[in-house]
Amino acid sequence: MTAFFDRPVGSIVEASGGSVAPEAQAVVARMAQMAYDVASSVGKGELLRALSTSSPTAFLGVFAELMATCAPASSDAVNALRGRLALAQWIEKSGGLWRADEAQEELGVSRATLQSWRDSQRILALPMGDGSFGYPVAQFAAPDSDLERPRPHPAVAEILQAAGDSIAPQELFLILAAPQPALALARGGEPRSGFDAIRDGDGNLVASLVTHMVTPADEGAPAAA
Repeated sequence: MTAFFDRPVGSIVEASGGSVAPEAQAVVARMAQMAYDVASSVGKGELLRALSTSSPTAFLGVFAELMATCAPASSDAVNALRGRLALAQWIEKSGGLWRADEAQEELGVSRATLQSWRDSQRILALPMGDGSFGYPVAQFAAPDSDLERPRPHPAVAEILQAAGDSIAPQELFLILAAPQPALALARGGEPRSGFDAIRDGDGNLVASLVTHMVTPADEGAPAAA
């Protein structure tokens, strides 16, 4: 089913004979039933709040919370949906995500080079549902002139090395995208995101924060008697 949703909309809607694919009919019917259930369980004001959001991601976030009111509090599916939406919202806030073909075009590199950067951990790559990767735009340094292309910020490699295998790519992205009090310019100052700190030339502070987060709390403690 995941592969089904990762297909282009046109191929989902149209079957080989030009008719509506049976899978699409089932999905539309299920979505309609979900919308009806939510609408029947919440007030008109809540629905208007969802419809008045400023972006598709924000709409889905509000709608997911409305769905949660209709589901058991311990619903794993709702919690998973919240996690996916939080990731999507921070991707949107941080500047977006390039798919492989977009990254190649924007960076002016071949697929082999992009893969080499990913495999050597020079860039952060987020696994997508269809087996491909997405590349957060915020990790690339802006060019100095129109004749140049964005390039991976050198600090990203240091941060990826600090994270190692202890932090999943999605979790590391959220650490870099969300404001962190530990990265404030002064005690009590406004938190900065990891990406902001990288752009300010403080990538070493971000790497230190990540190292601290992956270091076991009892590392260096004397052995138990």
